[in-house]
Amino acid sequence: MSGEAMSMYIEGTVRMTPDTPGRRYLPEGLQQVTLFGTQRVAGVYIQLGKEATYGELWFLDPSTNEQIIVSTQGHGRPGWFRSTNQPDTFLVGMEDHLDLVTITDRAGKAQFKRYVQFDVPGAPRVMINDGTVAPTNDIFCGFKDFQFDVKAKLALTMRVDGKDKSVIQTVMDKEVCANGNAFVQTLDGTPLWLHVDTAPKILYAIEYTESGLALGAGSKRTPLINFGDRVLFDQFDPNLFHDTMMPDGMCQWVAAGRQKVVVALFDFRSDQLRDGKCIQFDVTDTRNITIDCVYTAPNSPRVTHPALILNANGEYELWMTTAEEGVLAVANAANGLSQGLFGSVFVAKPMLGASADKITIPASIYQLSS
Repeated sequence: MSGEAMSMYIEGTVRMTPDTPGRRYLPEGLQQVTLFGTQRVAGVYIQLGKEATYGELWFLDPSTNEQIIVSTQGHGRPGWFRSTNQPDTFLVGMEDHLDLVTITDRAGKAQFKRYVQFDVPGAPRVMINDGTVAPTNDIFCGFKDFQFDVKAKLALTMRVDGKDKSVIQTVMDKEVCANGNAFVQTLDGTPLWLHVDTAPKILYAIEYTESGLALGAGSKRTPLINFGDRVLFDQFDPNLFHDTMMPDGMCQWVAAGRQKVVVALFDFRSDQLRDGKCIQFDVTDTRNITIDCVYTAPNSPRVTHPALILNANGEYELWMTTAEEGVLAVANAANGLSQGLFGSVFVAKPMLGASADKITIPASIYQLSS
């Protein structure tokens, strides 16, 4: 590995290790939100163990380490959530529905109200995984096949109209595990929805208009980054690529007009203990994608989601969730490994691409009608 490549690897440090095995099993959905008037780093514990039927939402105050936990028992496994324009109320995707969840105290008490019920072919095997709110206020809700059947391709992504939640459209079909999302503009001003399907190892680009007319089941999805093709990765470092690179969650920002995305890699391998990775891409010119850097999560190979977080000092940090999700049992059997750092949350200094005052993180807040 060249010295230049070495300088482009940025090592993260552990910021938080969840306090139970269940919470270390599958953390996801990192973001920055406001709860009870305080900026917090938040996410989901999708399910509290392999057989668990519910999970939790978590909200960490980095200044005090206070953590508010909201159980979703009785409502399902949360895949993702977003803030709304109503204080302390969040839009949460679980199983086959979206709920509005209003948190009422620091002990985690909350009120759940059904907001959208999806008609999902293949449910409950096909369940909500990741989602977001578009700049148009549309809700994009991705589903996964719990059995991860790459031949069946049972999963899909649905769009809920931002003005009329009764209008629901399938915008991507024949997926396996719908994952990270971002909305960017190309050099010529074309708006694109970037979307990950994990098992085919593809980050797609789909033209996106306010009317949604460019979208639909079977709509043109152009592979923007193929994580199964080593050419792009070898240009950065020939040692980076491997045959099981699985893209997972994604975050984005704009740096003085440059479009940046960071994609988590979920590493299924268990023959030896490796560092987890997130790769930062510059996607400003979709005809010439480049890799800026790689963030690492030492000894925790299954990275699920990155997020760019603004701390109390006005400095940006790159946070990463990692998951245990069965790697411990396999690794123990193969190598006698200890628990290590599986499931920890890591923080790294980001390669922003511009000064902090020229960084924009596109808002993803759902606007509830009054």
